[in-house]
Amino acid sequence: MKGKEHNVPLFNVSKASDPRRIDLPPLQDGSKRSSFNFSNCGAIPPVNGSFNSFPTIPWMGFLSSNATLNMSSKCAVTLVSEWYAVSLAACFSGDNLEYSVLFGVNSVKMHTDCTDAATGCGAPTQRIPVRKVIIHPQYDSSDYRND
Repeated sequence: MKGKEHNVPLFNVSKASDPRRIDLPPLQDGSKRSSFNFSNCGAIPPVNGSFNSFPTIPWMGFLSSNATLNMSSKCAVTLVSEWYAVSLAACFSGDNLEYSVLFGVNSVKMHTDCTDAATGCGAPTQRIPVRKVIIHPQYDSSDYRND
């Protein structure tokens, strides 16, 4: 069974939208099976005629804080709704740091200044400030239980 392909941008960076919000395309009703084209699911899509080795995964980001001088992080963040994201509790220290999440890159080593999709660098990056951090009430930093 051949699934339907949806040609919609992965996310929209609109000047009119709230800068703290990532605009994902609307979900379309239908069976889950018809949402995927299994002949190319997981394949790296070509950008400008050439294959990019780092396809953009818009719901994945990297945590950074004002304490990291180069604004890089080894902590991944997963966007679970338009306002909420999930990461490990161990990524957040007890200090009063300001955190942000960088979306639009797939590696902390990736160049984040690339914003022109026409040049083959993918969708523009977005840095979203974290407004509130909620740690699991039973998180134990000594053994990372409930991390």
